Amino acid sequence: MDNLSTKLNSILEMRIDTDKEMLDSLKDLDNFFVENTVQTRRQLRSEIEKRSLKINEDFLASFRSVKQSLDEICEGIEQMNGNVDKMRARLKATQSQTQDLIQQTNSLQEESNKLQFRQKVAGAFLARFQLSPAEQQILCGSARDVPITGEFFTVLDRLQAIHGDCRVLMQCGHHTAALDIMEEMNLMKESALERLYRWTQNHCRNIDANEIGPLVMQAMNRLQDRPVLFKYVIDEYATARRAILVRNFIDALTVGGPGGNPKPIEMHAQDPKRYVGDMFAWLHQAIPSERENLLNLVKLCDQADLTDQIQVALANIADGVCHPLEVRVQMILSGEKQTIVLYAVANLIRFYQGVINGVVHGGNLEQCLASMQQNSEQAYLGSLQQQVKNLLVGPMGTTIEPPQSDLAPPKSVSILLGIMKEILSVASMVEGRQSDIKKIVSCVIDPLLRTITESASHLPTVDMAVYLLNCLYQMQSTLAVYEYMEERIERLQAQSDAQIDTLTSEQASSLVANLNLGPIYTLLQSHASKFEVGSLKMFNAKLDTFLEMPDILLLQQMNLLQSSNHRAVVRKRSFNVIIAIYRQLYEKVHDPENGYDNPGSLFSRSPEQTMEGQDLGKPPTKGSQSLQLPDAGFRTKRTRTASTSARALENPVERGTIKSFCRSKGHGFVTPQSGGEDIFVHISDIEGEYVPLPGDEVSYRLCFIPPKYEKTQAIHVNITNLTPEQIVVNIEGEYVPLPGDEVSYRLCFIPPKYEKTQAIHVNITNLTPEVHTRWEEPPYQ
Repeated sequence: MDNLSTKLNSILEMRIDTDKEMLDSLKDLDNFFVENTVQTRRQLRSEIEKRSLKINEDFLASFRSVKQSLDEICEGIEQMNGNVDKMRARLKATQSQTQDLIQQTNSLQEESNKLQFRQKVAGAFLARFQLSPAEQQILCGSARDVPITGEFFTVLDRLQAIHGDCRVLMQCGHHTAALDIMEEMNLMKESALERLYRWTQNHCRNIDANEIGPLVMQAMNRLQDRPVLFKYVIDEYATARRAILVRNFIDALTVGGPGGNPKPIEMHAQDPKRYVGDMFAWLHQAIPSERENLLNLVKLCDQADLTDQIQVALANIADGVCHPLEVRVQMILSGEKQTIVLYAVANLIRFYQGVINGVVHGGNLEQCLASMQQNSEQAYLGSLQQQVKNLLVGPMGTTIEPPQSDLAPPKSVSILLGIMKEILSVASMVEGRQSDIKKIVSCVIDPLLRTITESASHLPTVDMAVYLLNCLYQMQSTLAVYEYMEERIERLQAQSDAQIDTLTSEQASSLVANLNLGPIYTLLQSHASKFEVGSLKMFNAKLDTFLEMPDILLLQQMNLLQSSNHRAVVRKRSFNVIIAIYRQLYEKVHDPENGYDNPGSLFSRSPEQTMEGQDLGKPPTKGSQSLQLPDAGFRTKRTRTASTSARALENPVERGTIKSFCRSKGHGFVTPQSGGEDIFVHISDIEGEYVPLPGDEVSYRLCFIPPKYEKTQAIHVNITNLTPEQIVVNIEGEYVPLPGDEVSYRLCFIPPKYEKTQAIHVNITNLTPEVHTRWEEPPYQ
């Protein structure tokens, strides 16, 4: 009972819904019965056993047929094994009988394999180190006129590769075979290069325009290994292109472009600038094209060693145009008369000379361009000189018109300066203008200066000074607007200063005479302490009138000066002379030691009051021993540039002796103490106001003064053999005569320039030597 209970509990505890096997079994159990009756449930066990027995019987029947099949297979295998044993036995018997034949067959097979391998090696060797008949025919050509193709260079490359492989072969020890092959390849290569040379030369001989193809480039690359053949081809190409360039140039001159556009260059022959410009423009376009073609020809070559050859070839090509170009340019230079046109042509030639020389140089064209440039420069300078000469010299050899009463520059001066301005307006915009401007100015100004100086030589001193100042002023005003004219303007200014000094001297002398100062000043310089009161009162009366109307005593020619600055300078300097004399008289009269009664009645105004309103600038220093009159013969000082002075200060101080010194020219020479050539010295470079005499010892520094003189010059010059007091006493130690001085002289005729009689060997006769000597520093500062 307990067992049954346990089983029931076990069945009840089972979870049939989750037990898949149980569910499958129950499903199969449904197939056993059609009806669910008590009888069928009771027979369930027997039914299951029957079915299991039936399955086992079916399985046994199936395995029985399988066993029969396996038995049949085993019988077949046993039969086959018997047959194999029989065949093995027969094979062993046969093998023992044919052993020698097999060994012989194997030996022959091995030999055949070796021979086949050797055949392959030999074939590969021949294919590697020999050219095929077809390749040899391509390389050497089947006929003389067979053209070169791209296959030729392929075969040539292979031949070169064979030559390189032979070197490897020699390194492996096969010297004989390698040398034989190399010799054969060299012969074939020489034959091929000779054929290539003939073909390339013929192609270059008949080349036109831009027909340089890739085959020609490759040919030049291969021929570069043979410098002689390469040079011959380049020369042949240059010769052919030279003829083509000349033909094209002549066509451009006479025929023009295709269909007449552009028109022939020679149609503009009547316009020199356009004619020359068009010719050079055509060359400027054609020559670089030739250079490009030449570079294209050797494009595949090694460029390292070709620079000189290319330049020589390009020069040879361009040289062909020299003759037609030079003939036409020379025709223009010879036939044209207008200076401005010739100058424009010269600038065109110079411009294109630089441009073309940058492309091709070293040949006849370079020399031709240099010659044309030189000829063009000579042509425009010659034309300018002739134009200047025609204006300055009349048909009968007469000079320009003499100065008129207004002392203004003659019309020819304005015309020449106008011509110069017209040319300089072009020159200021071109390269190399510094040299051109200086040459043009020199061509005009130098002869103009000589001519106006000569024409003014017949004038009185004052008229000559005014006339020259007006001319120099007009020249300076014209040149002031142009660059590189500093030196020329400085030279003109020096000449103007000399004329200003002359005019100042004449004006001062006129004032001294008109104010009755001559006798008074003579006594003043003789250190006299007493003056005639009547003379002093007359001087004061005239001075009062002069101060009220200062311009009344000015020279009439002063009003003819075109430069207001010149008038102001001369007026100021000459008035300062009178003020300086007045100062000395004022000090003498007001000096109690001289015993003048009531000096205020004689000189009521102080020198400072006298100067008021006269615009005379700073007065001379009070208490100075003497004053300085203007001397037209003394050069005025110039101021050195800061750069020149600084440059000289870097040099050591040297010593020497004054060999000579020209007071009128303002320069001289120093003999160095250390020896050597004499050194130039200008008065501007001497410290102080002392003018040195021959024998004076000096210290100085050397300086190189460019660009005109290109020489070493002494500056920062100091007098070393005189004390400062001696220098003051000796300043301006030559006497300058005043109006009224008595003189002795000899007459002399001075030819050929002035054609007039002149007084020389002049001696002052109205002064004693002591008084004469005391004229150490005339009253002018």
